[in-house]
Amino acid sequence: MSSKNQTPKSMFAKVAAFLKLGDEGKLQSFYTRLQRTVEQDIKKLTTSRSLLVSNFQETTEQYQYDLQDAAEAVDSAWMNVTPEQVSTNELQAAFMGQYLEGVSRAEAKVTALEDARERAAQAHKEALENIDKQIARYNTLLVRITGESSEA
Repeated sequence: MSSKNQTPKSMFAKVAAFLKLGDEGKLQSFYTRLQRTVEQDIKKLTTSRSLLVSNFQETTEQYQYDLQDAAEAVDSAWMNVTPEQVSTNELQAAFMGQYLEGVSRAEAKVTALEDARERAAQAHKEALENIDKQIARYNTLLVRITGESSEA
């Protein structure tokens, strides 16, 4: 009886070895794991993209507030003159440089904030493009792995 019990096992082992079912199972496990990893990477990148957009919206709002304050500072700099400061020709001549310097500083701050806002917008655009390229690459990988599109 023991030889009969061993015969089916040996026959199964021979058939399994011939069909390489063990290798097929290993390959299937590998591709399933690869698919999960790629899907997780896509999810992480999508989350990073959403956070990037949210953070940029907050940054943009802060720049807007800062620019409003800086514009008000420019207006204040232009109005920052009292009758006492310009009551005589001598006082007027002495005050002129200080006055123009204050206006220039206030206007320079507006320009600096506008430049910083533009640089932030450009950096944001580039970061989004980079993430979008990575997501597209992973989606292409996923299509090759699964044979079906993962895009919604």
